[in-house]
Amino acid sequence: MYLPLRSVSQLLGAKVDYDGKRKWVKIQLNNHVLEINMMTNQTFYDSAEIQTDVKPTVQPAKSVCSLS
Repeated sequence: MYLPLRSVSQLLGAKVDYDGKRKWVKIQLNNHVLEINMMTNQTFYDSAEIQTDVKPTVQPAKSVCSLS
């Protein structure tokens, strides 16, 4: 199952930015930062790299990420 990152994050009160040149999503909430490279499965939480099992994907006008 994939979730639309911007929609879900904003519903939770997070600030979401997307860098189209670098293909990175940055989500900020409660002094925490999640950064996701949409071209790989490289993900950082508060500057520490974390492992993800599934690469995120970009659908027309949406960035989505797996729940796993």
